[in-house]
Amino acid sequence: MSMGRPPKKHHWTTISRKYDSFEIAESDWKAIQSESNYTLDKSTRGQILSATRHFLMMGEGERNAPLMYPDSQSKKKHAAELRLKKIKASAKNLSKVLLENPTNDKNKPEFEADHEIMMFCEELPELGGARVAGSATGRRQATLLLADLLSRFLFACDRAERELGLFKGKEKKVEFFKDGDAWNEWVFSLGILLAEQGHHILTARSHSKLSRSKHKQFVRLIKALQKRLPQEFVQQRSSEEALAKAVQRALHSPRQDS
Repeated sequence: MSMGRPPKKHHWTTISRKYDSFEIAESDWKAIQSESNYTLDKSTRGQILSATRHFLMMGEGERNAPLMYPDSQSKKKHAAELRLKKIKASAKNLSKVLLENPTNDKNKPEFEADHEIMMFCEELPELGGARVAGSATGRRQATLLLADLLSRFLFACDRAERELGLFKGKEKKVEFFKDGDAWNEWVFSLGILLAEQGHHILTARSHSKLSRSKHKQFVRLIKALQKRLPQEFVQQRSSEEALAKAVQRALHSPRQDS
């Protein structure tokens, strides 16, 4: 996995579930314990294995998620934003015009225009069609049905706007895939697991010798586990010190509510 800010990917992906059967052999567990200096009972091994399988599944999804803007990223994003804004503004304007005449007052000239449109909507079943075209019951049927359709269309525009990151309201934004998130979540979940057993990994920011020792031990565990993972899911770092920093960031990065 590369350093620096990862590119934004879409929130959809494909997952094969082939890692649901991922296993760590007994000989590997013995080596992991030796390399990390942890004593891992059967229950702890099972929880680590479960967390690792989940990581591999999410890591596969993360890898397979398509880039939002593979090339010319800023230019394409800007063009998409402009088109969305243009479509939304036009739809809002038309919706406003359609709803300008709220009452069926046949003496108003605005109503006459709506009625005349309805007279020729027999080929538009979405707007009432032949069932009401030209009838007294039809009147403003086409106008009102189109206004309703536009209101739902505008709702879709709002969701698209949030997804593109344009909407500044309080609603939670769509969660996009980013390279490295699955690994960070895996490290964090293992830190929680060991903390529950008395290994205070999550407080390793302290400069005490004990905290540094526990953190180094945890890094060795991650390193040992990574040796048993498929190569494409290994966090590539140039040194153990670099891996330790990556582990530290994963343990203390803000968690997103799911």
